[in-house]
Amino acid sequence: MCEAESPGLGVETEVLKIVEELGRHALAIALVGSYIAATLWLRSAIRLCLPEYHEQQKQLPEMKASVLSMWETSLAALERQSPTAARLLS
Repeated sequence: MCEAESPGLGVETEVLKIVEELGRHALAIALVGSYIAATLWLRSAIRLCLPEYHEQQKQLPEMKASVLSMWETSLAALERQSPTAARLLS
């Protein structure tokens, strides 16, 4: 697993990169925040969030919209934690 990041400038810098990558769209930011909160390995290594996001985009090349891509990523995380909840949202 990844080593935990110390709080501070590094985390803030990564968060700003994520916000910019998502075009500052509030819904996309809220979704990625929920995804990070629900994904233990991302909470301890936020610098891995954008590579994970980019990998999702590669797997779904026809879905270029950042909101839709993050929705799929968040839904997949929810599906692993609570399949029933995920079915209600899909």
